[in-house]
Amino acid sequence: MEKEKKVIIALWGPGGKGKSTTLNLLIELLGGTRRKGDQRIRLTHREKKIAITTYGDDEWQLNKNIKFFDEKSCDIYITATRTKGDTKKVLKKYAKTDIIWIGKNYSDSLHDLINEAQAKELHAFIDLLIDNWDSEAKK
Repeated sequence: MEKEKKVIIALWGPGGKGKSTTLNLLIELLGGTRRKGDQRIRLTHREKKIAITTYGDDEWQLNKNIKFFDEKSCDIYITATRTKGDTKKVLKKYAKTDIIWIGKNYSDSLHDLINEAQAKELHAFIDLLIDNWDSEAKK
């Protein structure tokens, strides 16, 4: 029996730098509804089930994200995490595969532009993963 492929993407960075905003923009790009606050959502994009959680500020929230991931049984999991501390440890302990760590881009100005650009980059990266899904699974 072939092992089921899962991908975990962690958008990491310090608090207050736009991780949730960027992931909410990504949700909208993938066909979901963008919100201003945090959310946990499951959606389908190009026949792949994707779970996105914008919470990631502490261990308690990340454990709730993991419970959500397990309930939704998706192909791709995307979550926010902090730069250091327990959120990274919790995610590493959960992962049965490599985690793709993506640093949050930020600056003291142009927040909206940076968040939008990074959401588009994440969307393109997800499309690239899906394009190569079957060939990567055979490696």
